[in-house]
Amino acid sequence: MDGAYLLRIAKKSTLALLVAVALSGCLSANDTGATEDASDDEGTAAGADTAPSEDSATVQETATAMDTATSGPVGVDFLFVVNNSASSCNELQAFTDQLPRLIQRVMSRVDIDPRVAVTGDDIGCDPDEVEAASSAQGRFNPAPAHQWPPPCREHRFHRCQSDADCAHMDCVERGDCLADDPTCTCEGQSDAWACQGYPSTCAELPNGAPGTRCVRRCTTDEECRTAFADARFVCGKPSRNAADWSCLLPPPTDGCPETLPPFLDADHLDLLPCVASLEINQFPCMEHESAFRTAFMALDPTGPNAAQAQAFRRPDAFLVVVFVSDEDDCSAAEGEYVGEDWVYCPTLATTDEGGPLLPVETASSRLGSLVEDPSRLIVAAVAGDTVATNPDAANAEREAFLDIRRDTATCSGLTYICASEDGPAGYGWRYQQLIAAFGPNGAFVNICGSPDGAYDAVADHIIEAVKR
Repeated sequence: MDGAYLLRIAKKSTLALLVAVALSGCLSANDTGATEDASDDEGTAAGADTAPSEDSATVQETATAMDTATSGPVGVDFLFVVNNSASSCNELQAFTDQLPRLIQRVMSRVDIDPRVAVTGDDIGCDPDEVEAASSAQGRFNPAPAHQWPPPCREHRFHRCQSDADCAHMDCVERGDCLADDPTCTCEGQSDAWACQGYPSTCAELPNGAPGTRCVRRCTTDEECRTAFADARFVCGKPSRNAADWSCLLPPPTDGCPETLPPFLDADHLDLLPCVASLEINQFPCMEHESAFRTAFMALDPTGPNAAQAQAFRRPDAFLVVVFVSDEDDCSAAEGEYVGEDWVYCPTLATTDEGGPLLPVETASSRLGSLVEDPSRLIVAAVAGDTVATNPDAANAEREAFLDIRRDTATCSGLTYICASEDGPAGYGWRYQQLIAAFGPNGAFVNICGSPDGAYDAVADHIIEAVKR
């Protein structure tokens, strides 16, 4: 399938090139001269920085103007499939902050007519029976979350054995101290940070990463706003026990309507933070992340959400599917069950190998079937990967992570491959395989990088693919 898919894209690209060549015959003599000048520079090394001539820039502007005048804005249908389990609170907050920026960045570079929908990645819970699972089974998010549960409290993974090992974390947040120097102090630091996870069999994970964390306790909202330099923070108080009080960043949904449109169009983009704020699903029915199957359930015009898919999708529009998760996909094939073995995803076998997982090739084929023109399908994933820059070291870390996840050791399911201020992440191995199937129309970005950089990279990839 993958080879055939890429061949179809290549044929489309060749056709676009032929059309561009034909259009060049309609240019003025000056434009033709510019083309000839360009041909004299064919010996320039690939990737060298060369400034376009005024004539070539004029040609590009003219072509763009002609295209806009002829066809108007390009339709782009965005579906974001986002992990909304309790482990991904901070990543979900980052997504909520970044979604408006991503859409605006694309719209500033390309004239598009957008539609935007967001769904969770759970297929176990029935959205008609569990209110917090209203975006499960491929349903577009119908309502914004107004609060997030205690697991979403602000914390930092840090090697600690007592609260004293966390005492410098206010200084770390301000940039005055390094996290691995507990002797560092700064003016106005607080002893409100608490060590959690020690003693525990998982205080140190199999790959040597810390399984303990420092949590910022509080008594007032102002404490939290000062500690994290963000006026949105509150002191979450889930009980009367002050030991349970901790800083928490709530969803940015003040002023959001209680019920959202099924999807957002260009006239309702002010609601992007509302539609991005999914409820955190802590119910037992949510067993594991099933993003691949969720995407197809959301968009299949003959599937369980057929009316939703038919209303959302425009036949001539680009389809952009973006996965956001701190864990790998664990989609079981229809009729298969993963159960307690979810901890070992993504190392479980696929149905092609006698296991329960949906083959990545099947997932890419199903997504490909949603568009008539494969060049109009763009797929991206913001998921976990090593932060090692040396290729050999990076591959060694990936293999080590997968070996640990294959193990039945107590803490293997807690092991992560990278961590950032937004939390730790497992290796998105299946996401990487899926993205590879879409060639130049696929993009994988590490969720452990800077949120601005990660989502800007996704936006830039979408821009280039639409322009291509």
